[in-house]
Amino acid sequence: MSLYIRREAAKLWKRLCAEISTEINLLAENWKYVLAGLIFQY
Repeated sequence: MSLYIRREAAKLWKRLCAEISTEINLLAENWKYVLAGLIFQY
């Protein structure tokens, strides 16, 4: 049972890392728009 949990955790961790790296790349491209949106929101 623990092997199954470990394998699922590894898959989840890999997916989380992929999601985070994608988000960081998007933020690196669009940080100006995000910053402008935050400033002009108030």
